[in-house]
Amino acid sequence: MSETGKIIPLIPPGKIRCFITGILRKDTPEENVRQRWARALVEDYGYPKADIGVETKIKMGRANKRCDLTIFRSGYEHKQENIAICIEVKRDDIKPSDAKEGDGQLISYLSACPAKFGLWVGQEMRGYQKNEDGTVEQVADIPRSGDDVPRRPRRTDLRVVHELTSVFRRCHNYIHGNGGLQKAEAFHEMLKLIFCKTYDEQEGGIELDFSVSPAEQKSIGGQRRLVEDRLKPLFEHVKRAYPFIFLADETIKLEASVAAYVVGELQFISILNSATDVKGEAYETLVGANLRGDRGEYFTPRNVCDMTVQIIMQQFEETELSSIKVIDCCCGTGGFLVSWIDNRAITESGV
Repeated sequence: MSETGKIIPLIPPGKIRCFITGILRKDTPEENVRQRWARALVEDYGYPKADIGVETKIKMGRANKRCDLTIFRSGYEHKQENIAICIEVKRDDIKPSDAKEGDGQLISYLSACPAKFGLWVGQEMRGYQKNEDGTVEQVADIPRSGDDVPRRPRRTDLRVVHELTSVFRRCHNYIHGNGGLQKAEAFHEMLKLIFCKTYDEQEGGIELDFSVSPAEQKSIGGQRRLVEDRLKPLFEHVKRAYPFIFLADETIKLEASVAAYVVGELQFISILNSATDVKGEAYETLVGANLRGDRGEYFTPRNVCDMTVQIIMQQFEETELSSIKVIDCCCGTGGFLVSWIDNRAITESGV
């Protein structure tokens, strides 16, 4: 029980609480992915918890299969005939082409129920749409709540996210696997797109340039228009704004199809407004795995930053903390500086 008298439920080791149902489930890598997506469906896509099912039974001939997450028609019973969208999640090392756990499993669910859209998430994120004749084709994403089909976002559609690491990892792995680039080169190309995305959020209008429609993502012409008409002009603005990061003659070297995938993953996210520690953790994970570890350089874990900062803070009176200047000359992503700000705020609030 906390000091305020509220009961704080403890989660036993090896368990994870389901974001939708509240029940405890076995803590596995795949379950962690499912819970991240359950939260994303509510907070990013806008679907109410009441319309989301977990491990929904789907009858396929004589067999009953279980779909990881399903979205039901709003207000309807959680039955197979009312499923609108199927979501199947895997560990982030599972490829869509995997014979047992690939996207074929999701496509079979779409064939067996009335769902018009599906989403498969593993090493990649793939959206699917079922046509009137029963055929299934790949699309950029599933619709947001209130939409009938996926679409390009507007500024008002951008959402703050609480987890960016898996998104960045999927994008980087896709560039590395499909763009013919080494990991360090893939990271640099992804960095260009992240800067384009952030610049568009900061300087763009209601109609965002860093966006791709389902039709564009499916066609070679649409992918090229995205790169030529929107991404390249954005990157020119970025180079002028950050000449100390990018050279004047640098260009986006990604194939149009690869660039379209990354834009599709990032387009509804507000990188600019997401919490600093969320962005820092995602960036550190990506850089640490691909660039720094092989040179013997590592980011300081955030819990170590917090411990160090708290030890230093104890050397001063609380009244002095607000007037102390803190300098970290080799700050990287600012882990110690962010920790100082957060811990000072906690100290000042008395929590």
